[in-house]
Amino acid sequence: MNSTLFIESATVVLSDSCQIANVLVEKGIITQIGDFKKPAKAQLIPAQGLYLTPGAIDAHVHFKLKTPLGNSIDDFKSGSRAALAGGTTTIIDFITPQQNKNLAQAYQERKKDIKTIYTDYSLHQSITHWDKNTASQMEEAVVKDGISSFKTYLAYTNSIGINMEILEKVMLQAAKLNALVMIHAENGDLINQLQRKYGQETQNIGIIHTLIHTVESEVATIKEILKLSAKTNCKTYIVHVSTKDGIKAIKQAQQKGVAIFAETCPQYYLFNDKVYSDSQKKAIDFILSPPIRSEENQNGILKAIINGNIDTISTDHCAFSRETKHKINTTYNAIPHGISGVQYRLMTFYTTFVKTKLLDWCDMVKLTAENPAKIFGLSKKGRIALGYDADLVLWNVLDQAQSLKTIINQSRSNIFSYENEKTFILPSLIIKSGEIVVEKGRLKDKLPQGQWISR
Repeated sequence: MNSTLFIESATVVLSDSCQIANVLVEKGIITQIGDFKKPAKAQLIPAQGLYLTPGAIDAHVHFKLKTPLGNSIDDFKSGSRAALAGGTTTIIDFITPQQNKNLAQAYQERKKDIKTIYTDYSLHQSITHWDKNTASQMEEAVVKDGISSFKTYLAYTNSIGINMEILEKVMLQAAKLNALVMIHAENGDLINQLQRKYGQETQNIGIIHTLIHTVESEVATIKEILKLSAKTNCKTYIVHVSTKDGIKAIKQAQQKGVAIFAETCPQYYLFNDKVYSDSQKKAIDFILSPPIRSEENQNGILKAIINGNIDTISTDHCAFSRETKHKINTTYNAIPHGISGVQYRLMTFYTTFVKTKLLDWCDMVKLTAENPAKIFGLSKKGRIALGYDADLVLWNVLDQAQSLKTIINQSRSNIFSYENEKTFILPSLIIKSGEIVVEKGRLKDKLPQGQWISR
């Protein structure tokens, strides 16, 4: 049952400013913001000295992902626990049908995977093939199922990937439906060719990974996508951009009026390709696509975020167990791709950008909450505003950095890629749909079920 909560004297992070104010939550909704007295019935939450942000949105996670190389370790229960613990209250995952499978059937099957979830959630519908029924099935997804975003992969053409010819058909239909197309921008044919050449190697796995998933492949593919986006007038969202020249091309297209959005992830500004030249064990931990790039590209992504050329920060959370990822005498081709991170996105972002005064709290909220809500049609999410859902995070700013190793990891993965990272903020209290779910930095034992969001 929703409580009435009175958050007193928080530093409230709004779209363009921070102000000290009280916030009233009633029946899961924000009903007052400003200077007013506590209603008699309300529970008092003293918040002097604490920053209040909207619950964050991670529009790119992979929970309970089934792959031929092994399944991801986090299901919707553990993945959403990790998200909540780090201040993310809404996630968007994926429906990824096998090629030639009916989209509506794939949607119904995917819903069965989501038995227990603690964040609110939605899904992107992946398009893995094109036949005479695909266009009508896309329309059904939008009109009937409330799914207004479609994911496509230009990599993985041996399984779920598509080519440019099919992508154009998807984009034309999405434009008719006023839907958005998300794209994994790598050249699948080139990747397949290089995997045949290098994929059976068992040594220098990290170097092999960068040889197969090249910078040039991503940049060239992004440029092709930009042409198609302009041609089809389709709203386009390029996921996990990892290259400085890729971002440069996207920025130039935006300046010409192309409806294009750029996403990146913490791994691309926190790390560089030195992770692949250390030990084989560490290199395998960082096998994900696209790979961690050079220091030059890492700095390019950092500058793009600072200069406002990135629209969202997601995680592409796809966690595996060490047992699944580190098999004895494994070949490159036998390693599943993915990294965790949904719990630590906001903490690492603050430490990298806000603590250093490269960006401010408002920028953090825009990139991790407000922009994803706008782009993906999550009404009543992503802002602290009257009538919006009461998904709220109270942050405690630390005088001394705390190692992320000391924070309870809610992911089931026993690979912790962020072990050397630190944070200068910790969530003190988190409210989800008007209910306190994290108090004094700890998840409550009993958490309310998250709700489906139709978009």
